[in-house]
Amino acid sequence: MEVHMTERRRAVRAAVVMPKGGVGKTATAAALAWGLREHKKRTLVIDLDPQMADLSLVLGVDKLKAEYTSRELMLHPEHELAPVKLDEYVDLVPADPDPVLTEMRLGKETMVSGPVKLRRALDKVENRYDFILCDCRPGGGAVMANALVACKHIVAPVQLTRFAASCIVEMNTILSEVFDGQARPAIRYLPTFWTSDRESAEALEFVEENCRGALYGTRIPRAVAIARSMAEAASLFGSEFSDSKGAEAYRAFVEEFLLHTEADHV
Repeated sequence: MEVHMTERRRAVRAAVVMPKGGVGKTATAAALAWGLREHKKRTLVIDLDPQMADLSLVLGVDKLKAEYTSRELMLHPEHELAPVKLDEYVDLVPADPDPVLTEMRLGKETMVSGPVKLRRALDKVENRYDFILCDCRPGGGAVMANALVACKHIVAPVQLTRFAASCIVEMNTILSEVFDGQARPAIRYLPTFWTSDRESAEALEFVEENCRGALYGTRIPRAVAIARSMAEAASLFGSEFSDSKGAEAYRAFVEEFLLHTEADHV
């Protein structure tokens, strides 16, 4: 069958996931959103992590003022998608202001039909975008399970501390529970909070040894600029952070992400 140039590929779907909090997950999701914008990729960002310093806030949106959030997307996919338009390339579905209720309702539906609600919702809109990013909250649950099933790629930030091993084990346990022998998304671990101390070096050695073939080559350093950009809701790739090692590392990561995801997306 002849394929016309006007036909669009389906969006690359990726979830930023790690069961443990404080590993740089939101910073990574924000860097991806900013980086894909620089590459002029039409991107839908879905904030599934309603913590205080959530991705919505980092991207400059107050979820408490949003009329359409991730709750509507997951629980009412029959409604028209109504994201916040951040700029020409990036749309955002802000975090749910009442995540406990949504988790309970989604959990009940997941018990009946499986964690497929988000996947079905995204099926309806993915031809509008080049990329769809889901930023998941830590801890597991029905929302995370839905994101894992909805996405073909997983970015798993792992903080380079003595807890790195337990994070990887917990991540693999969740994947085993969700997919139960079925095909899994392609997962790649991203080492974060890298420093020159011994603990970081030992953690990196463990991660490199145990995640071969599923590891980004970039090491994200502990950097003040990363925290500043998030606190100021400013792109890490802006001119004010141009000399930061954090910006340099995340820019390299975005390039890796594009290489791996677009190579798999034919």
